[in-house]
Amino acid sequence: YGRAVDLLAASGAFDEPKEMVRGGFWRNFLVKYEESNWMHKRMIAVSELVERASRRGEEAGKGGEAKKALDHLYQAQCNCAYWHGLFGGLYLPHLRSAVFTHLIEAENSAASAGERVPWHEVRDLDGDGVEELVVHGRDLTAFFKTRGGTLRELDMRSPAFNVTDTLTRRREIYHDKIAVSGNPSGGAPAGAVSIHDITAAKEAGLERLLRYDARNRESFLDRFIDAETTLEAFAGSSCGELGDFLEAIYRLAVDGSGKDARFVFERRGGVGPAPGERVTVDLVKRVTMAPSAPRLEVAYAIRPVDGRLDCRFAVESVFSLLAGDAPDRYFRFPGRDLDDPRLASTGEERNVDAFSLVDEWLGIEIGIELEPPALVWRFPIETVSNSESGFERVYQGSAVTAVWPLAVEAGGEARFSVRLSAGRGRKG
Repeated sequence: YGRAVDLLAASGAFDEPKEMVRGGFWRNFLVKYEESNWMHKRMIAVSELVERASRRGEEAGKGGEAKKALDHLYQAQCNCAYWHGLFGGLYLPHLRSAVFTHLIEAENSAASAGERVPWHEVRDLDGDGVEELVVHGRDLTAFFKTRGGTLRELDMRSPAFNVTDTLTRRREIYHDKIAVSGNPSGGAPAGAVSIHDITAAKEAGLERLLRYDARNRESFLDRFIDAETTLEAFAGSSCGELGDFLEAIYRLAVDGSGKDARFVFERRGGVGPAPGERVTVDLVKRVTMAPSAPRLEVAYAIRPVDGRLDCRFAVESVFSLLAGDAPDRYFRFPGRDLDDPRLASTGEERNVDAFSLVDEWLGIEIGIELEPPALVWRFPIETVSNSESGFERVYQGSAVTAVWPLAVEAGGEARFSVRLSAGRGRKG
């Protein structure tokens, strides 16, 4: 659309067809941005929950809690975070975070009104035709996708906070203007200029941040990468993917035995540089989540079927604590002094068995334990979007990846595990 408008305007013949050339349509945001669609469908599911809670709350004499749930739902329906105009909107993490906080609070109030949800449920939550697994615990609610076997959302119930809310790095039409911006130092051009025509950059070098992700940003992505892959190539999405697991549908099985809930995602796929050179691989990931503790574990078993695997296996996740440069939000690697502990920092640490992301403002800590110890890469997810005063960098979260060497003969097995906790921590 942008290119068509520029072409017509340059031709000097735009006035006549202008009324026939239209831009975006609101529902198209649900198609272009998976995050917008996910948030929208989460809101619809919570709306249905609140409706049931309202009826049950009145019957049980808990109408006050039901009204609280409704109030939070209404606040979560504020449209700003679900889309964007010329600037802001969906690209601003504090707006998305506020929506999720009110959705979680609405769920909490619905529970107080007597509306119960199942311990786990399998449903097509986002309307894409593929089922998701939702696990409701006392402290955490986890949303897993069978597409890719990923963790799509992880919510803390108190404080009400989505710790995995992020945004995929996508190309936008205005990115074409950034490298040739005539006013890289920031500020609007002199004179009266339409907000449609502002092309200033709020800082120099934004063109270096124009990196685009090959798939949606989620957690527990199962990556098979070359042994020579560097952190720089991985962070820039310029490294090759040897496996075919990222967009594939995993089989899901539920094991209801024992005090903890166990769920198994498994798939037979291929790993190799080209279709004719791929090794058949069985990948099994077992998810264990305690109903009354703020933790979950993902245990991997990787079994090559008809050849030797010789590469790296990487488990990539992303967490967002909103402020990448704030001194009270940082990485902690026990026993190590990081040169730059900020959440927006880039670096690698070897032989890591545990680390955490700390938010002293909210008083929460996301802990990760690895077995066996792994190489850990970290880097910020930063987007470039438009604002009322020019193009700007926006911190969307921190990607953390555990990387293990993978050298297994046919018929053998490699095992790895990632334990994640999200609970109360030090409050500044």
